Amino acid sequence: MTRFATLSLLSLSLLACEEDADKDTSDTGFGDADTDADTDADTDADTDVDTDTDTDTDTGTPPMSIVDIASADPNFSLLVEAVVKADLVDTLAGPGPFTVFAPTNTAFEGAGIDSAYIAAADGADLADILLYHVVAGEVDSGSVPALADSVGSWTLFFDTSAGVMVNQATVTTPDIMADNGIIHVIDDVLLPPTIVDAAVYGGLDELVTAVTAADPAVATLLSSPGDYTVFAPDNTAFTDIAAVTATLTQPELTDILTYHVYAGRVDSASIPAKADSLLQNTAGFGVSAVFDTSAGVAVNGAAVTTADIITTNGIVHIVDTVLLPPTVVDMAVNAGFDELVNAIVAADGDLEIALATPGPFTVFAPDNQAFIDIAAVTATLSPAELQGVLSYHVAGTYADSSSLSQDQEVPTLLFPSSLTVDLTAGVMIENAMVTLPDLHATNGVVHVIDTVLLPPSN
Repeated sequence: MTRFATLSLLSLSLLACEEDADKDTSDTGFGDADTDADTDADTDADTDVDTDTDTDTDTGTPPMSIVDIASADPNFSLLVEAVVKADLVDTLAGPGPFTVFAPTNTAFEGAGIDSAYIAAADGADLADILLYHVVAGEVDSGSVPALADSVGSWTLFFDTSAGVMVNQATVTTPDIMADNGIIHVIDDVLLPPTIVDAAVYGGLDELVTAVTAADPAVATLLSSPGDYTVFAPDNTAFTDIAAVTATLTQPELTDILTYHVYAGRVDSASIPAKADSLLQNTAGFGVSAVFDTSAGVAVNGAAVTTADIITTNGIVHIVDTVLLPPTVVDMAVNAGFDELVNAIVAADGDLEIALATPGPFTVFAPDNQAFIDIAAVTATLSPAELQGVLSYHVAGTYADSSSLSQDQEVPTLLFPSSLTVDLTAGVMIENAMVTLPDLHATNGVVHVIDTVLLPPSN
């Protein structure tokens, strides 16, 4: 059992104590009621109320913070000990408001945490665990969300299909009201989740099954310390391609899952134009994904349906589609280059089939506007001529941007033509500017350019 587990249990104990304190306030609530009323209850018919000058409004019930409630209940003694050791008394007794999921002593003991363990634990570690049991604001049992970020920053997961569960713990006593928030008593200690834990708590059963079936290195990676961004397909996404996944070998499944993992934490507010996954192609580059933030967030055209799930080793975004490692043609599709894709399909020679082979290829891919700009020209081209134009944008080698040099001649598939590189002002290929370089595919690399290149003979 980690120190984190010990801290979580202590936090819960404090919350439960508050519940008993709230029950005490169910008395009359007027402990200091003015006793002058007894002496005034005589036969005198005088209705003058001015004789009573007592302005005492004391209810007789002292303020009860979350800490006060926990401290008053012996069932939360371990939680209180942990809060004290973590130096969180002032925080949890402060204005708040907070919602606290409070483990009982039994929950702590079930996790192997007792007074001796708490005494020996590091206070900062305890604080991390305890704050994972705390949510800013008041969340009662009638307004439980699917997800919530804890004060400790990591995400909590809720299930209200049968009572209320938070992560793996059941809320046994809800809605204990304190002056600075709400306590919900739970039967287990909450530990900050890894990416794998998040998939389990989030109900991503198909993803968990896939991770289990893949190379064990995938589960090890997603459970180990680190900083990763994971695009996690939901259950429907896996169901939609069940016919495909059923045919995959373990290495193929492992490649697909690895393609969903990216180094570093990228939240929904800082999505780049492209990112390289941990899946490497034969040239040793991470296979890329492309992003669109024009309406929400999409990765390779897949919508992010739930963003910014925070775990101990990264950040998870749930997507509605399983991401398949792309070829250079797939990359054009994923990037939304409809005009280029249409041109490839319309051309002679089955170029789309050729570009799906192992390669390697380097493709200088004109964006949609580039094709729109020369629509009057392309409309006059025969399929064979269009094939020549497109072949002029493809090299039969792997040329990432770091390998390009000034005045380099890059041979194209339109033999014997070549493209000249100019690095004096950014990266220019002939008269086209590279606007987005290094989209690494499984069989090559794509560089986005702003102009359709026409072969010299045209």
